[in-house]
Amino acid sequence: MQSFRLLALGVALLLAGCGVGTAAPTAPDEVSAGPLRLSNIWLRTPNDTSSTDALYMVIRNTGSRPDSLLGATSDAAATVELHQTSSTGGVVAMRPIPEISIPAGGAVAIESGAYHLMLLDRTRVVKAGDLVTVTLLFQQAGTVVVQAEVRDAVPTTERSDSKDSNHQH
Repeated sequence: MQSFRLLALGVALLLAGCGVGTAAPTAPDEVSAGPLRLSNIWLRTPNDTSSTDALYMVIRNTGSRPDSLLGATSDAAATVELHQTSSTGGVVAMRPIPEISIPAGGAVAIESGAYHLMLLDRTRVVKAGDLVTVTLLFQQAGTVVVQAEVRDAVPTTERSDSKDSNHQH
């Protein structure tokens, strides 16, 4: 009986060491940088005919001072731009912006149809389930490195109630 237990323990340790039953790497649910909390960081599955991708997240500022997202870089794109989507007279347009302000004690949703990050000139192929490294530059918090999971669709819990929530890139 004792030898059976030792054998079972040895097999379990061997299987654990071989990675049996381990999941693929995933992005953390939340990244903290000082008073900032970044969550639901994801990249929309790229369209095969485009060399641009859209990155989304929620940034919460738990501090007493405002902060601003000033820029970003990524291992999956030559350039990353901060963008804002607006609608004027029924015409939806995206435009680059110099920064995204995060108020003290507030939150900003970086989402489709609003603020978002555009990854331009893709440098590698990504597909659903992949992780993309993005380095964010904040005025107060400094440099913050995050992992964005590539996903097929907009998560239903993050859809905006705005009339522009079906806007696609």
